[in-house]
Amino acid sequence: MIKKGVTSGAKGIVEYVTSKEYSKSKYPDITNIVLGSICWNLVEKAETIRFLAENERSESLGILTRSFLELFVQYKFILKRETDKRAESYYYAYKVSSAEKIKAMLDYDQSHHKLTENELKRLQNEVPGAKGYNDYLSHYKSLSDQLYDNPKQHSQKWYNLHGETRKFKQLMKEVGFRETDYQFFYGLGSLDIHGSAAAVNFKIEKGIDSSIPLFVIYEAIPRWLNTAVTELARYYGVLKKSKVERYLLQIGTSHNGDYLQNT
Repeated sequence: MIKKGVTSGAKGIVEYVTSKEYSKSKYPDITNIVLGSICWNLVEKAETIRFLAENERSESLGILTRSFLELFVQYKFILKRETDKRAESYYYAYKVSSAEKIKAMLDYDQSHHKLTENELKRLQNEVPGAKGYNDYLSHYKSLSDQLYDNPKQHSQKWYNLHGETRKFKQLMKEVGFRETDYQFFYGLGSLDIHGSAAAVNFKIEKGIDSSIPLFVIYEAIPRWLNTAVTELARYYGVLKKSKVERYLLQIGTSHNGDYLQNT
């Protein structure tokens, strides 16, 4: 079981960094936003996993674990090198994806196709002169394309900025995971996402469970979360601050009573 002390300690570090360090940060705003937002999201996912486990609702934990892992891997990749550029690419890709989804929804529901005055004003506050989501989408696509070595032939993956053709498995290996980690966590988590693991809800006397074992989830999530917030504190130069050290101690002692080793 994931202990409350793990998630509250991680939350304390993210709160400390985002509230105390951003105002004096030497890093671009987008970098601050991306790193902080990802860490907040990781904390929220861990809290959701803990809540569901406490209430004996384990059927969604495989999906949440895969989602946590995807975000954690992307976070480690951003921090590894070219952090500002990778953070920009991640941010613009999110903006493009969000705009495409909203535009598709508006196109589908013709009754809401026309933007309200308030909606248009929000768009123009972000993209001056925008007349609608087409302009908003074009703006962020243009910013995204400028980051690629060859914008006309890039793979459309935000992390392939220099002509690489990496898929998620290669991304995991690049940040330190093994191929067996990919097959285990991502493969079994995918069964839940695609609905294949729904059969575990039925009682079958003989058979195997194809979902990620709960004891593995309860061990992996605290370690990954601890690594994420430790690297956040290290990036902003506050790892040795007494408050951060207390939160790290809280995380470590809440999980099996010992410090966690970063992975």
